[in-house]
Amino acid sequence: MVRIQEQKLKRQIRRYLSDSFKSLVLENGSGENWLLTLDRHPETQAAVIVARHGERTVVHPREQLEDVLARLSRDGFFKHNYMIGKGTRVKVDARYGKAKVQQLEETAWKKVSGGREDIIRPDNAGNVLKAIGIMKENGSISAREHKKYKQINDFLRVCKPVLDKIINRPRKTADFVLEVSDLACGNSYLAFVLAWYLQSLKLKHRVHGIDSRQDVIDRSIRRAGELSYSQMSFEVASLRESTDRDCHLAVSLHGCDKATDEAIIKAVVAGAEALMIVPCCQNEVFLQLEKASAFPELCKQSLYRRAYATVLTDSLRALALEALGYKVKVLEFTAALHTSKSLMIRAEKARGPQPQLKREFQQSCQKHGVKPAIMAIFDAADGV
Repeated sequence: MVRIQEQKLKRQIRRYLSDSFKSLVLENGSGENWLLTLDRHPETQAAVIVARHGERTVVHPREQLEDVLARLSRDGFFKHNYMIGKGTRVKVDARYGKAKVQQLEETAWKKVSGGREDIIRPDNAGNVLKAIGIMKENGSISAREHKKYKQINDFLRVCKPVLDKIINRPRKTADFVLEVSDLACGNSYLAFVLAWYLQSLKLKHRVHGIDSRQDVIDRSIRRAGELSYSQMSFEVASLRESTDRDCHLAVSLHGCDKATDEAIIKAVVAGAEALMIVPCCQNEVFLQLEKASAFPELCKQSLYRRAYATVLTDSLRALALEALGYKVKVLEFTAALHTSKSLMIRAEKARGPQPQLKREFQQSCQKHGVKPAIMAIFDAADGV
């Protein structure tokens, strides 16, 4: 616990943060930090603070800012950087309550502000945001669409370093074309955002979306035509019956229940070097747990069984990918404020199959008394 000058700290907060701010970065001197940004609640439009520390995200009401900063300071994050305007940083040491105002060059300002500027914005991609229905013709984004706007930016931010690895990997041919698959694409938000981003890099690419619904595919084809995105293609089919094609990156956002498993299997069979998968509901395992479970105390109440099924399903998906040689990380790609389904399974091909992890997967399924759809991935991968 760090001793701070709380009253002096709060006076500095009122002085410099009474209005809006770009971001706040609180450091502890050991390389760890909290990044705080302003946002609005998607339902009430009330101002909120989104605080991120590693993969942890916490949302607080705006009026609690002083207490939040004081508490984090006492926890050791006493070195404050307040980014309050273009190029303006206020440095505050909560132990003494003293402030120092600095003017920074743009590069330095972006670095210390946490680099959280939206990648795709109305000023650089207005035509795309309008085409996919997130931005209105007058350039505004409604409260309803703001959640989707934040999701696609957060998804792209997490996706960018993975894409960079794929792009910079040595290839046998100089005429490299990056293949991206959006599986169970729905309205194809991710497909269009990735196509825009890869085009901005002037990189040869193809983006292919697959969904079983004719209406969403027709809409996506029309939108691609309006944008003259000839590098995009779409297919009406179930993931099981869709055309087999190679891909370097596979993405899927909120594929319902077993659609997520089919997306993962499709990507692995296609030889995907990386997968970015955001699951939705986990109803299949939820129903199986009702009939048989090694832990009946977790299944007696429906809400507990739902939470159990969610964690178990996604844990088995991650373990199956690890058994096939992928390096897997489960992370919160966006604040739960914007979607209740904010966890992402990020997998990058790192090595060959791991038989011991496959055995661990099988033993885990047997222990919990479930047969999840992701089990089919091993037979599918054997046929590749």
